[in-house]
Amino acid sequence: MVWDKYWKKESPFIRFMEFLNDRYFSRVIRMQVGKYVAKRKQIFLEAGCGSGATSSLFPKNVTSVVLDLSENALEVARKNFSRNKKPFFAIKADIFAMPFKDGTFDVVWNQGVIEHFSEPEKAVDEMLRVTKNSGNVILHVPASASVLHFIYKLSEKFNMGLWPFGKQDFYNLRELKNIISKSHGKPISVKRLLDSLRFSHLAVVKKL
Repeated sequence: MVWDKYWKKESPFIRFMEFLNDRYFSRVIRMQVGKYVAKRKQIFLEAGCGSGATSSLFPKNVTSVVLDLSENALEVARKNFSRNKKPFFAIKADIFAMPFKDGTFDVVWNQGVIEHFSEPEKAVDEMLRVTKNSGNVILHVPASASVLHFIYKLSEKFNMGLWPFGKQDFYNLRELKNIISKSHGKPISVKRLLDSLRFSHLAVVKKL
């Protein structure tokens, strides 16, 4: 499994990417997802959590549930939550068949996940299913017009082995809106995330 291998972090490039994510990108995403943190107690699900670095930064009134299919990813997430002294629940499961009842969570979100699937709208639908009617699904995806996309295409064309994240897509805003339109969700906001060094887009989706 590509992600179990990735989260062993044996490559210097992977360690560098995770250093950047831990020190910068996770905080950028925390600011965006944090806009949906209320003063009351809430339950957030990060569906496809990877390192869980961002979820481990949420305030104490947010109960975080992190889900991933990679045991190595969950182990990294456990270390991040322990370091930040935050309680959490870790679940090993498939994003397409999550073991939760309908309408369980206030916010369901992920960063760099749906672009790895051939039918990303099905993952979005499953995220919407477990979200409360008053809640939000938040998607953070890579932008097509970015340096990262150039590196990906270069590595793919010349078989350079520079890209450790497996096969994936990069989206423009129209393509991201189209994915949401195929799901049972309504886009509330779809925008280029400038604070991410223009590497990514952010979409907020409501359940129909």
